[in-house]
Amino acid sequence: MASIYVKDTNPKISDIQYFFNKIGTRADNDDLNKIREKCLHYLPIITREYLEDIEYGQNWTKLKDNFNKLLLEIGPKKPYDNFVISRKGGMNNNYDYEFLFGEFKEPIMKLKIEFKFNNNNITKLPQFLELYDCKVNLCSITYTAYFYSTYLDSYLKTDVDLNNTKISFETYSKYVIDINYKHPFFNLLYSRKDFYKKDKHAIVHESIKNYIYSFHKLFNFTDIENKIREQYEKIYLLWDNDKFITHKVDTSRIKINNIIVIRDKYFDVEVNEIDYNIRFRINWGNNNGIANPRWKLSYIKKNNVIF
Repeated sequence: MASIYVKDTNPKISDIQYFFNKIGTRADNDDLNKIREKCLHYLPIITREYLEDIEYGQNWTKLKDNFNKLLLEIGPKKPYDNFVISRKGGMNNNYDYEFLFGEFKEPIMKLKIEFKFNNNNITKLPQFLELYDCKVNLCSITYTAYFYSTYLDSYLKTDVDLNNTKISFETYSKYVIDINYKHPFFNLLYSRKDFYKKDKHAIVHESIKNYIYSFHKLFNFTDIENKIREQYEKIYLLWDNDKFITHKVDTSRIKINNIIVIRDKYFDVEVNEIDYNIRFRINWGNNNGIANPRWKLSYIKKNNVIF
């Protein structure tokens, strides 16, 4: 489903279908989520053309009515004369929108909103926070550095066209988070991603497993605790294909105690001051072994399993 999302345009009337139907493949998720986010962004100024459309007007009206109820629930109790949605997004913000009630320059309330589709429970979210591995002070040896020094050579040797192409770590660490593959080395990796894929994926899987098992005793969660505390104001806006559900986790005093479970692709930590523990997973956001190694944090139910 290539090029279904067009930046800087109003949503198409038919885009509302993506709120009420699970359409597309996993590969389409990013584009479809952007379309849904655009639909939400448009709701405050939606026109009658959308609401009265013969085929899709009923769904637009349902979404708009649910949205108005949502604003009554989470908005200010005193009157306000203006409402604006400011789109954010990206790993630097870690939330999708800022809802501004009142005048844009001096709003009476600002809310940070994270939107999730097809969900009704915060523990079912794939993640509540994503962090670049190379920018997180989790361990004195980052996964990025470990993969470069221990596994990148093996990865390159799987493919004769990648032999003798290794670049310096300084350059590697600078460009590995670039999802557009501007550097020639990463562009070459991307162009060869479908060759010897099984062998390459096996190397990446082994690198993640061995990193977690080898270095978990050196993990320090102070920096990540601080980043999670910054999320305390964020409201999770869940859409379950029928209605909006909101959820908020007060992470202002969160304390990560210790690792309680370790598996090949993740580990779980015990957490104080909130009702959940946290799962840490590391993966490559854009093609295994090529670009954007990141940590994905998700809330999980507390249990009694002790490592």
